[in-house]
Amino acid sequence: MKPKAFWLYAFFALACTIVVAGIALLVMHVAASETSEHAAYREKVRVYDAWYAERKLDPRQVRFDEVLAGRMPAESIEDASLRKLAADLRMLAVGESDVSARAKTLSAMFITSDAGLGIRAWITCKDENGNLKLGACVMRPIVATIGNPERLATLFGADEAAKRAALPEVPEAFRERPAWDGGAKRRWSLIERARGLPKLWLGLSLWSAVSCVFAAGFFLLGYAKHRAEQRDWQKETFYANPFGSIPHFLLGWIVYLAMLPGVLLMQASRIVGSDAQPMLNKLKHKVAGRTFASEHERILAQLKNLETRAAGRPDSDATIKLIRGAIKKVSDTQNLEELDKLRKVAEDIKLHYEVQEDLRETLA
Repeated sequence: MKPKAFWLYAFFALACTIVVAGIALLVMHVAASETSEHAAYREKVRVYDAWYAERKLDPRQVRFDEVLAGRMPAESIEDASLRKLAADLRMLAVGESDVSARAKTLSAMFITSDAGLGIRAWITCKDENGNLKLGACVMRPIVATIGNPERLATLFGADEAAKRAALPEVPEAFRERPAWDGGAKRRWSLIERARGLPKLWLGLSLWSAVSCVFAAGFFLLGYAKHRAEQRDWQKETFYANPFGSIPHFLLGWIVYLAMLPGVLLMQASRIVGSDAQPMLNKLKHKVAGRTFASEHERILAQLKNLETRAAGRPDSDATIKLIRGAIKKVSDTQNLEELDKLRKVAEDIKLHYEVQEDLRETLA
């Protein structure tokens, strides 16, 4: 087998192996079942999100709003800068009699901060994709109430009913969003079973599976290319039949040994297929409704028609001799399998005659 043809078959087989492996992984992924632990976690998250959605609350701003409403002390907020912002805002709400204190608080929040604007760190001017958008600057979700004057007034006000409507009491179970513990999210049943096998058997199984897929692509492409080349009698033979040829270079033998289980399987398939060919042909003829009599009559008519055409041409003695020899053999044939072989002979003679006719017309 020539290296060029060998590597064509090999690269095609490699591509087939990669595709099959990808499909196998996809099937295993689809077939994998979710672990009960992860299903329970998802249910907790669903309940958590549903609770806030029903009340039109953002869980990120609840702790901040509770401090503004006076329900929780500022110390309940872990982030130091957020805690200071909440405390300053709360002082504005309760410090109506202390104008000096309120002025200092406003100055600290908006003027004398190190950033030049005390709430700059809590403003975002980016869209959902993270792109800068100066015309859409808003307060970050955790302090969104600052950008909502109506809500801010409600939380600062003395109307407890309005406060409860704007900020319902949050049960302890909904204080923190459920967190995943990092365990397995899906159960890969097939992989789990495979891991239970001895390493030697697992390795041999994987080697056999991969080599069989590779060899199937290699041999089937090679055989198809070889047969296609055989049908074109004017073309120089290049693609060797992999069922009857071996590589004649070292690297090719290394590849052959690497896919040895697959090579043996393909050769065994060829042997079984050859032994079963007569039975398969009979079955094919039966399904197609072909009979010996119909095929015999059809091929004889084809050959006699060809004989008549050749008799009207000069220099056709050799062709007529071939045709008459084929007619005699067809007449003597007694079974459909032999008739199939002669049908191919008749087709070859017809092709030979038509080539001669084309040649004569071209020279004329």
